[in-house]
Amino acid sequence: MGGTVTLIAPANIKSGDVVVVVGGFAGVAAYDAPAGAELETMLEGVFDLPKGNEAICAGAKVYLKTDKTVWTSGTTLLGAAILSAGADAATVRVRLIPGMA
Repeated sequence: MGGTVTLIAPANIKSGDVVVVVGGFAGVAAYDAPAGAELETMLEGVFDLPKGNEAICAGAKVYLKTDKTVWTSGTTLLGAAILSAGADAATVRVRLIPGMA
């Protein structure tokens, strides 16, 4: 229990998008939703998320930038990389840590 929460989509959201919620947490959208609709958001788990053009080592803390990409620095802590990803990789596998954002 507690691994998902129902939110109101702040914009048009696609399944797998990271959704930052006021109140200090982030999650991953479980399905597509138009702005203003209810949306199930997964607050914990492991997801392949889009990343910036930098190498990320397994175990590194990762942060979400405003463009919804993952980097090794920033202000919105999202979780930790569980696999390394080269600078040219499009995604990195991340374990969300509830309450981190």
